[in-house]
Amino acid sequence: MQARLIAAQDNAGDNVNLALLQIYLQRQGNALSEAQFSQLAASLQPFSAQHTGQLRKLRRELLASEALDEKSRQQLKEHLLAAELTLEAVEQRLLVDLYNQL
Repeated sequence: MQARLIAAQDNAGDNVNLALLQIYLQRQGNALSEAQFSQLAASLQPFSAQHTGQLRKLRRELLASEALDEKSRQQLKEHLLAAELTLEAVEQRLLVDLYNQL
């Protein structure tokens, strides 16, 4: 499932956190309606685009840079991935807050 979610994120711009919330809610018998899903996606999109998405893009660009030696590339990867995961956690909290307001 992880590979499919990451592929959907990379290829279609889907938000993994929103997909995981939908899966969780479905398993609890409380699936989001299409309108609720769209509302959450629209509410989360600005933060995701401005912060999480930009950091993910920077991380990928730096990892592909030929100007960096392998040690620098690895250090940057670790630090940027940690920051990206922190932003993902912020997104998750935002989603829960937004969901509770529906």
